[in-house]
Amino acid sequence: MKNLLCCTILLFILRCSDTPETANQSVAKLAITEIPTPCKMGGEGNLFLDDTGQLYLSWIEYENDTTDVLQFCRLEKGAWSKPTEIARG
Repeated sequence: MKNLLCCTILLFILRCSDTPETANQSVAKLAITEIPTPCKMGGEGNLFLDDTGQLYLSWIEYENDTTDVLQFCRLEKGAWSKPTEIARG
C-alpha cells in the first residue's frame, strides 16, 4: 500500500510539471514520510478521499479463523485516528 501511495504522489507531481527539468527538481524536493497503519494483522487495504478531501483508510482485520472485522480510520494531523469497526463476521 505504501508503494501505491508513493507512486500516486510521484505521478501527480510529474503530471503537473511543465518540463522534465521542472519535474526532476520537484521530485528531488519531495520528502516522503511513512505513517504506520493501525492494522495489526489484516489485508485488503483501501485508501479513499471524501468530497471534502478527507483521507480514509479501510481494511479487513483477521481476528481469528472464523471472524474478520472491516475497519476504517481517518488521517488527522499526520496520524491515523483510532480504528472504527464497520462490520464483523
